[in-house]
Parts: sequence; structure tokens; C-alpha cells
Amino acid sequence: MPTATECAVTGQGGEVVLPRKSALNTPESLLTRYLGGSAKQAESLQRGPLEALAGAIDTQDATAVFRADFVTLDGERLADQAVPALSEQETNSLVEAMQPVLAPQGMTLHPLRPGVAAVVVRGHTIESMPTVCPFHIPVPDGGEVWGAIRNRRWLRQWVDASREVLASHPVNAVRVDLGENPANALWPWGGGAPIAPAAERDRFPRGGGVMVTQSQMAQGLAKYAGMDMVRLADPWGQRLGKRASFKIAGLVEGLQRQDHVVVYVEAPWPGGRYGGPTDKVWALENLDHTVLAPLRTVLEAHRPYRLLLTVDGGVSVMEGTRLGERCPMILTGAHVEPDAVGHWDEVACAAGQLGAVPADELMDILRKD
Repeated sequence: MPTATECAVTGQGGEVVLPRKSALNTPESLLTRYLGGSAKQAESLQRGPLEALAGAIDTQDATAVFRADFVTLDGERLADQAVPALSEQETNSLVEAMQPVLAPQGMTLHPLRPGVAAVVVRGHTIESMPTVCPFHIPVPDGGEVWGAIRNRRWLRQWVDASREVLASHPVNAVRVDLGENPANALWPWGGGAPIAPAAERDRFPRGGGVMVTQSQMAQGLAKYAGMDMVRLADPWGQRLGKRASFKIAGLVEGLQRQDHVVVYVEAPWPGGRYGGPTDKVWALENLDHTVLAPLRTVLEAHRPYRLLLTVDGGVSVMEGTRLGERCPMILTGAHVEPDAVGHWDEVACAAGQLGAVPADELMDILRKD
């Protein structure tokens, strides 16, 4: 990662201290804190309502909104947390098949993107709304499903109903014939109260600016916070396929309108995962080449500037669960005297001059004179 290394050599290193409370240690919660949102906002903003807001889904009069992923169940075991290569057309067909089942329960299903939908609940209140994210359930050896959701009777009923409808669906019949995992169940999670985009209010007093991202969650958060939006060309191509070019025109325009730009890149696989070690190395190098390098070029043409490089948490490669470890960060740019940190990694940044910084104080460091 030559650009990240250059940032480290010319800047200062440190560590981001993640919140101990699990509800504040999700990607959406941490990004809220990075943007200057309060702890209460960070805990209340859930993935389902944020992605529905980004997808312009009608949530008027709704009591709750969930994100739902099509998964593969093998008996009582979660065999696949996200069905690979499920197309947009297949997703739409599966969603359509589920509508008659959900309608009597006061629920409607809306496709968001391949393999993912939003569930809008109206007319009744769902108790015990927080549910287990499928990407936090180890597979395949530890993927026993009902133990993870035994305290969520409504969730089990929902998953069971989806299995009855989807098991014999033509899309899955074809996938099984081709030796592929079927999308035979719908797993809802990330539920919360519906949210609206910012009007005249200022959601994040220390935030604002421009959000550049390919993440539907981050797009929803930008709408909620009243930030300008620039869509990022997907740097992962087709799931770590060919490299995608970084379109800087929108970024330049954003810099002309605002003095604060947040570039948020979501991982190539759901749940913040990057695949195996080889895939992770490729992804990091690709991120450096297609996102960080062009961004640094644009910023160099808009001096003075400051750039803060960090992540929103770690994920166990073996289990897929989120880790509570500190995250490496680099600050470079105007009035930043270089320290001895020469690389953007956990070991080097731990010895950096910035020290350990809580997630909600990053904005203050970035804007400090």
C-alpha cells in the first residue's frame, strides 16, 4: 500500500479506541461517532432503517424497519450467511414470492440490492427488536441457528415461514441443479424505528460536509445527517474481480462545496469481511490504488488539507465476529509533524505520537489547528 505508507511517513500514527458497549461497536454506530453524532444517536441508528432511507423506501406510518438477507439453511445449521452470486432479478423474484406470507403480518418486503431486502412493519409493535446478525454466527461448524435466536420467537417463525416458501422456488431449484447454495431462508436483523432525512435541523453539529461511499448504510447515514452525497465507484468490481476506476469528478465538486469530505468504503463481502488472507491482501492493495491514491492527488491540488485514515473495526477471519481491538490510524497534512511511524498497521501505529483516541474525538483531531 504505497499511498498509505506515504501518509504514515509524512504524518503521525495512533490508535482508535472502540467503545466497549457492543451496541456502539457496529459499523453504523462507529461511523455515526466518527461524524460527530452523540452516543444516543449511535446506539439508536440501526442498519435496517438506514439502508431503507438510502433506498428511498416508503416507511411512513411504519413501526419498525429491518434489513433481511437471503441465507442458506441446512436443517438447523446456517450453511451460508450470504448466498453468493444471487442476481438482482433472482432477488426480486424471491421477494415477490414472500410478499403473500408477510402481508397478513402487516409487513412488506422491498429489494435493496442482490441478496438483500428491507422489511417494513406496520400496524403492530415487534418486541425484542435487536436480533443476531447472520454474519456474526460462525459457519459452518458453529452455525447452529436456533441457539442464536432462541429468545426471538417471532424471528424463528419468520425464518420458518420463509423456508416453506423459498425451498421449492424455481430460483432455488436451478441453483441446486447447478450445485450452488440455495437462497432458502430470509434472515431479518438490524431492526429499528424508521428515520427521516435531515430537514432544517443539524443532526451532527461537528459533522456535515460530503459523504463519498458505495455503502448503502453510509448513504442512509448521510441523508439522515444532511450531508451532500457522492457515489463511489465500487472498488471491488465483481466481488474482487477486475479493478474499478475511481471517479474523482464528484469528489472535486464536493470539495468545492464543502471543506469536509468523508470517504467510507464498505468491505467486499458482507459483515466487514475480506475473504481469506490472499483476498485481504488484494483488497488492501486495490483500496490503495483505486481510492486512496486518487483521493490524495485531489487533496494535493486543494492545499492546505488534512487526511485521517482509519477503519471502523476488525473482523475475525475464522468466525466472522467483530473484534474489540483498537484500530490503527494515520493523520497527515497541514501542521502535522511526522513521527517515527512508517506504516499503517496495528503494530506501527500503536507507537505513534497521537496515542489512543476515543472514536468520538476523531473529528476534533482532524480539525485541530
